[in-house]
Amino acid sequence: MLTPNHLVRIARLLLVPLVAMIAMTVTAQPHVTAILCYFAVAMMMVAWPRVRAADLAASALVMLVLLCFADAARAGLAAVLRLALGTAAIGAAVLPFKLSRIRRLAAQNGYAPLLERRAKDRHGRRASASPVAPASADGMARPLLLPPST
Repeated sequence: MLTPNHLVRIARLLLVPLVAMIAMTVTAQPHVTAILCYFAVAMMMVAWPRVRAADLAASALVMLVLLCFADAARAGLAAVLRLALGTAAIGAAVLPFKLSRIRRLAAQNGYAPLLERRAKDRHGRRASASPVAPASADGMARPLLLPPST
C-alpha cells in the first residue's frame, strides 16, 4: 500500500538525479533547463512537505544562479536567458501551492484581512508586536536579548 511517506521518500530519491541532470544540461538549450527546474521544484515540494514553498524555491533559485554564473563565461547571453527561463519555471512551480493556500484562507474566513492573519503564528496565537519580553518583577519591560536583572 502506497502512503504519503512513501511518496516523500520516492521524491527524495528522484531529486538527486534530477539535480544532476540540471547541472549537466546547464550548457544545453535554455528551455531544457527551465523544464528541469520546474520538475525539480515540484519534486522538492513533495520531498520536504514541512518546509515553506518560498524557502524551497529560493534554494532552487540560488542553485540555478550559481550554475548560470559558472556557465556565463562560456555561454554569455545564453546564460542570462537560461537564468530568466529557469526563474520563470521556478515561479510557475510555486504558483499552484500559493493559490491553494489563498483558496484555503478564503474558505476559512474570506473577509479577515491578510495582514491580520499573518500576525498569527501557526498555533492561532497572536505574534508579539514588539521585541520585548513580558514585564519583569519591577514592572519594566526588558529586551529579549539581555539577561534578566536580579
